[in-house]
Amino acid sequence: MTGFKPLLEPRSVAVVGASADPKKSGNILLKSILDSGYEGEVYPINPRGGEILGRKAYPSVLDVPGEIDLVFFLLPREHVAGIVEDCGKKGVKGAVIITAGFGEVPGDGIRYDAELREAIRKSGVRCIGPNTIGMANAHRHLIGAFVATSDWLVGGVSIMAQTGNFTGCMANQIMDQEFQRLGIGKSIAVGNKIDLDEVDFLEYCRDDPETDVIGLYLESIRRPRDFFSIAQEVKREKPIVVLKPGRTEVGARVSSAHTGALATDDRIFDAACRQYGIVRARTIEGFLATLKGFSFQPLPQGRRV
Repeated sequence: MTGFKPLLEPRSVAVVGASADPKKSGNILLKSILDSGYEGEVYPINPRGGEILGRKAYPSVLDVPGEIDLVFFLLPREHVAGIVEDCGKKGVKGAVIITAGFGEVPGDGIRYDAELREAIRKSGVRCIGPNTIGMANAHRHLIGAFVATSDWLVGGVSIMAQTGNFTGCMANQIMDQEFQRLGIGKSIAVGNKIDLDEVDFLEYCRDDPETDVIGLYLESIRRPRDFFSIAQEVKREKPIVVLKPGRTEVGARVSSAHTGALATDDRIFDAACRQYGIVRARTIEGFLATLKGFSFQPLPQGRRV
């Protein structure tokens, strides 16, 4: 089982930090999951217990009677590492850590980041984030993200982004269109990439029969050799389109401040994309247009386009 499978195809989910207050993120995310029509079990987790949005709430993941595949984290950063360890004891397979304030910020953020990394290592739970807005799998009717759209067009495009605003705002823009809409089956924001990254995502998409086209918004590449090695394999059957900011020194600094990303030399990255057959887009508009072109048409037989 690839690392992304329990995150994108969970049979049950829990929301740690679920709230009865409609103004709080723990309520908004839980409502998004329930409203999307997800058919698996949904467990709100709140120390007070009780009932939230018509679902029985449990004080902790350890109190949930059934199995949990995926846990969403919406709680202060100082509590995240400990609950990740509880998830390991419970047998949870994946976690979406929405909480921010880790490696992307100086000072205490570095310490909390180290604690979380150790908790992930001990627990064996595969994680995305921290500092993410979540994920969506329209094929499974699961919108576990802060995305306002209710008219989601399902398609064969799978997108991974390092920034949540990109997947969230872009998804809303795409789904609000009336004509030539782009069908997105899976969308996931990995945030700081403390565990799972773009290499794991390509491995998942390679084996996923619902994915026809892959889109990546990358602020950095953590494992360049592994990335280009698997990309060369995957692109033979499924085109890969990459949009990468940070082409200038200023852009690289912005990416680092946003997700704690280390810059990748842009000239080397550009040459590697050409060498390994990855399509690199230069703008968001070009990124979406290229995804749409591959989505609407079969792979070209040669280079005469």
